[in-house]
Amino acid sequence: LPDSPLARPQNMLGGHLLSATVGLVVQLLPLPMELKLALGVGLSIALMQGLGLIHPPAGANPLLILLTTQSWPFLWQTVLPGALLLIMVSHCARRLQTSRLTPT
Repeated sequence: LPDSPLARPQNMLGGHLLSATVGLVVQLLPLPMELKLALGVGLSIALMQGLGLIHPPAGANPLLILLTTQSWPFLWQTVLPGALLLIMVSHCARRLQTSRLTPT
């Protein structure tokens, strides 16, 4: 749904960075893994909702981070470039789509 408000660039970037950060912080807590997984996803969704940065696919970031025991460089080496790449591809696809619809 490229026209969805949930797919806006600020939602994509903010949602992914926020939820990944939550996953990295929750990972530091001395809790059972099951509780960390639930807390990471729940807290990410609540914060995205509260900050107006809802991007549903970003809710999986805490799961990925906790299940693969990522560290802080994952945030700027993987999540940030990945989100920026998604935004660039979306922008290019939108331009390509509008150029095809516009008669020359």
